[in-house]
Formats: sequence, C-alpha cells, structure tokens
Amino acid sequence: MRNIALNLAMGIAALLCLSIIAGATDKQTILYSFKGKGDGAGPESALVSDAAGNLYGTTYHGGSSCDCGTAFELSPNSGGGWTKTILHIFTEGNDGAWPFGALVLDSNGNLFGETVVGGPADSGTVFELSPNSTGGWTETILYAFKGAPDGREPSGGLVFDASGNLYGTTFYGGTGNSVNCISIFGCGTAFELSPSAGGWIETVLYDFTASTDGNWPSCALIIDNSGNLYGTASRGGNYGAGTVFQLSPSSDGWTFAALYSFTDASGEGQDPEAGLLLDHVGNLYGTTVYSVGGNGAVFELSPPSTGTIWQETVLHNFTNNDGYLPHSGLIMDRWGNIYGTTRGLGFGPATAFKLTHSSTGWAFGVLHNLPGDSWAPLIRDSAGNLYGTTQNGGIRSGSGTVFELSPVR
Repeated sequence: MRNIALNLAMGIAALLCLSIIAGATDKQTILYSFKGKGDGAGPESALVSDAAGNLYGTTYHGGSSCDCGTAFELSPNSGGGWTKTILHIFTEGNDGAWPFGALVLDSNGNLFGETVVGGPADSGTVFELSPNSTGGWTETILYAFKGAPDGREPSGGLVFDASGNLYGTTFYGGTGNSVNCISIFGCGTAFELSPSAGGWIETVLYDFTASTDGNWPSCALIIDNSGNLYGTASRGGNYGAGTVFQLSPSSDGWTFAALYSFTDASGEGQDPEAGLLLDHVGNLYGTTVYSVGGNGAVFELSPPSTGTIWQETVLHNFTNNDGYLPHSGLIMDRWGNIYGTTRGLGFGPATAFKLTHSSTGWAFGVLHNLPGDSWAPLIRDSAGNLYGTTQNGGIRSGSGTVFELSPVR
C-alpha cells in the first residue's frame, strides 16, 4: 500500500537560464553493500552522523523472516574501511516494521525514527533506540498510531524543537476524509510528540482534507527560529498537484497556511514528496517528483514582500540525461550551494547533483551517477564529502548501498 502511494505524482520545467558545470564529477566510493535477508536490504532513508563520524540509518527490508527492516550503524575503521553493526531488527509486532524516513540523533546519543506499519493498530510507530550497558541497543516504542484520529503510516522522518518535542507527518489517517484520499484511509496529519513523566503525548496539529490544503504529506517537517513548521503535501491543493504549507504556533493552537499550490501548467512541478530546505533569508527549496514535460524539478519559494502569495522559481528541470524523478530533500553548504539526488528507477540515471549559486543565478551539474536508485537526501561532512544510500545496486545481491562522494580537487 505504501509503495503504491509513494509512486503517485506528476510535474516541472525551467524558469531560469542554467549552465552546466563542466568537470563537476566527484569520486565515488561504496562504503557498504547490503547482503539482503538478515543483513538488511533496501535502505531508503537518509543517514545521520555523530561527532565521531559514525553513520546511522535504516533498511526498509531484510532483517527477520518478515522482511521488516533493520536499523544499522557504520563505523570507520582506523586502518580504512567500515564496520557495520545491526542495532535493531524489526519484527512487525508492537516494535513496528518498514522503517522509513531518516533517524534523528539527540545530544545523549539516542536515535529516533518511525515505522510505516506495526503497533497494536498496525498503523505505524515512533521509536527510540538507546545504547545500553551491554554494548547493544534497546528499542522503546514512544507512540503507536491508531489510524483515526491520530494518523496512519508515519514515514517522512522527525524533527526536534529546542524543548525536546518531536514533529512529523503521517501519510494517511486523521479525520480529514475525502474521496480524493481513498476515504477509508484519510488524508494525513501533522503531529507533535511531547515527552512527559508518563510517556510521550501525541497531539494532532493539523488534519489534511485534500482541498486547498493538500493531502498525503510524506515529508519530514523543518522548523525555523520562531518555531514555525514547514512541509509539503504530495497531492491536493488548488490544482491537485501538491502544496507547500506552514504551521505556526499560537496561544490557542496551531495555524495552518498553504503557501503554494503546484499546478499542471507547463514548467511547473507536481507532487512534492520530500521535505524542504530553509535558507538564512527565509527562502524555501525543494523537489517535485514529476513535471509537465520533464522528469522532476528543483524549486525555490520566496516569501512575499507584501501580501501572502509566495513566488516560485524552478531552478532546474530534469531530463533523462541528468537525473530522473528527484524524490529526496535537499541540503545546502555554507556558500549557498544545493545538493540532492534523483531516483532513476531504470528509466533514467540515478544521480547526485549540485546547484551552484552565484550573483547571476544557478548552475546545475551532475556530481556522479549513483550505484542504484536513491530515495534519500545526502548528508555532508566538514571536509565536503557527501554520504547517501541507494535502495538497490551494490556488489552483494543488489540489496542497496551506502556510498561516499569525495570532491575531486
């Protein structure tokens, strides 16, 4: 059900004149190839790194006999190479199954994530993995979703605020039923999980309706310095092609605003399935999986100087040569350059790309073709190396990889 829903979409084309960066190819290294079965298979989410350079992530499949996924760690060896450790094998019971969305790491070294299904109502879970005294990791279920009214199938990933509250979205569930959402499942929610002495308390911040607000949010939320949350709904809105939205805290709850509705016009993107990137002046950046006359796009939304209408600019429209179907979110370096990946899916190349920012616009370049289809955003270390995952490919049964891209200087 989830795999079918994630492949719904359409949209994009270019509004800027872009130049292609010559000689932008990076060196690619496969850090780990998954073996499938007990080792895990199909990593579909981004990695997270700790201060020691260890990488943490999940596989959507593999692990136990139910093929329910794993959480893993990759640790750099002093003599070169990497050591993989499985932190948890999901079993589809109360502990959940099919982890999707990046793990987040707190200051104590605990990891937090989501599973698409599992829990007593089989509607998904939010879990914590904590290092224990025996050298292993202990899983704790922080919350199990019920479907309605609280949400079903959390999959975008989580974000912390300064007070330790967690925020996320569910693809289905909630009270906002509509025929456009397959009404028995609901249109999705945005939620908050707050720690308390008796456990974690869930609050639904917003129920999507498939009207002007959108439906089926599959993204991680981002948070600004004022506590506002931003995200995307993959469908719905004024034209049925998805929305960008904002949730703002107030004394009596949260206020929802649809900042932008994607259209089916030529040059427009459709179906944003990934989270957003916020720069220091308040511009939002993201990707749409499809586009009219193209294979997906990278877009920028600029806040209005007056009024409420945000201005969209398409920074790049993908072709079959430079990437196919960007599903992942974006990251930005300190110079304002943007990095991301495309899925590929056998219809075009899966690529890692860079958009270089200058006073005259944006220049697009492919950094490297990837060893498999990528659903996941990249992460970047202080030396400029990029790390990511592919859900297939690799030298061991095609079960996916963790890769590194190093700048060629």
